Amino acid sequence: MTYTSIMFALFCLILLLVYYVVPKKFQWIVLLIGSIAFYLFSGVKYILYVAITAFTTYITAILAYKNKKEFAGKLAELKQTLSAEDVRVAIKKNERKSRAFMLCAVAVDLGILITLKYLDFVLSNINAFLPEESALPLFSFVLPLGLSFYTFSAVGYVVDVNRGKYEPERNFAKFFLYLTYFPQIIQGPIPRFDQLAPQLFSEHKAEYNTLRNGYQLVLWGLFKKMVIADSVAAIVGAMLKNTATLSGLELWLGMFVWGIQLYTDFSGGIDVSRGVSQMFGITLDINFKRPYFAVNLTDYWNRWHISLGNWLKDYFFYPVALSKGYAKVNKSVKKKFGKFIAKTVPVGILSLILFTIIGIWHGANWGEVLFGVFNGVVVLISTLCEPLYVKIRKALHMDELFFFRIFRSVRTFLIITIARVISLPSNIATAGSMLLTMFGMRSSGASFFTFTGQMVQAGDLKRYLPALIGCILLFVVSLLEEKGNSVRDLINKKPMFVRVAITSLGTVAIILFGAYGIGYVASNFIYSNY
Repeated sequence: MTYTSIMFALFCLILLLVYYVVPKKFQWIVLLIGSIAFYLFSGVKYILYVAITAFTTYITAILAYKNKKEFAGKLAELKQTLSAEDVRVAIKKNERKSRAFMLCAVAVDLGILITLKYLDFVLSNINAFLPEESALPLFSFVLPLGLSFYTFSAVGYVVDVNRGKYEPERNFAKFFLYLTYFPQIIQGPIPRFDQLAPQLFSEHKAEYNTLRNGYQLVLWGLFKKMVIADSVAAIVGAMLKNTATLSGLELWLGMFVWGIQLYTDFSGGIDVSRGVSQMFGITLDINFKRPYFAVNLTDYWNRWHISLGNWLKDYFFYPVALSKGYAKVNKSVKKKFGKFIAKTVPVGILSLILFTIIGIWHGANWGEVLFGVFNGVVVLISTLCEPLYVKIRKALHMDELFFFRIFRSVRTFLIITIARVISLPSNIATAGSMLLTMFGMRSSGASFFTFTGQMVQAGDLKRYLPALIGCILLFVVSLLEEKGNSVRDLINKKPMFVRVAITSLGTVAIILFGAYGIGYVASNFIYSNY
């Protein structure tokens, strides 16, 4: 049941009607039943994985919290009967016990994720060094819906409970709803318990503005997905089938189109998630902030899949950067190489590891791993060179120039495009060949119009006209929002007939120009099985 299906629309409509008709204290139960039903549509057996994750995380969080609370009740008495050193030992022992409960949940949660998503990748690489007759068997697991998203949600929850950020949820059904809440289970955003749970369990009234705003966001998301992303997918598919015969300019064009498809697919899906959720009175975090306006790669990743970046910062980057071990390394580097190197290199290496994890998260293949490494290396070099950049920009007053701002955004887009070349093809050799052709270091023997000319002659370009108009509209909306405007607020301030006209036009555009119909197989969202 995909977001673009009639079945999903009917599912949401029925669930909304029931949600607002039942007594408000039962609304969360309606969401729970709806979320379980939605998950069962993806495969009955796959709910076992999320159930194991939920149960393990639920139990261990309670045990960790109980252990800390019981010790806190005894601490005053211990301080009176034990020496200060013995009290410190007891505190550390208690912390280790609570941490053991937390690590148990993390091991189970991440163990399921790693096994299902990466075991075959590891085995395949081992088999590359083994004789064919000794090759290890592959399992070919089918990934359950939203595996990475609910796993990261569970890990973040149990870590936060162990940190004392909030108390654990005592009602297992409510905790299960938090992990499986259907609008965000397909592709995020990755929620935080203290932000999402209170909304899930609160009472909500049916309000016109809430329903209208939610529908507008759903409409915008479907427009991006169906009119733009799914329509241009054929161009990307044709490019990948013909990489050896395309010219460098055609490959650049194909990669630009892939960037458009990826962004409109992912952000469109998130808009649908947030819009559906908003109609239930529940606000999900913004996951994209116009990433193609970013002025550098760090800025880009602060705008792209924001919830993933924030999760990795909170549960990996900062814990390591603030650890005693990191402080010792930093002190040693400072002593040997000076303050600047100590300030930049350890952080840069940590960022490199973080981006490598991001690459691995995107897929179990070396292309995705190198994608992450490439991003990390660029960020590391940028960090090392930043003082020089600042001096040059300041001396030449470059930051005041409008065209320099455009140049930085274009440069960032080109860098991320190169990174995507590494991750997109089925093998690294193909990626290398593509890059050589794109930079004029290898000739494919084709002119720019070899492939595009065939499309023009066949009249294929006409079917991409709605997508092109959609891209222009997307750019205008993004530009307005980059300047601090809310397009939805601007629309909703207009008279009723204008609002109705805009909403109707959007609906008609999806019906007339969306990629669907007889012979069309609704494409899953690119991030649906992450």
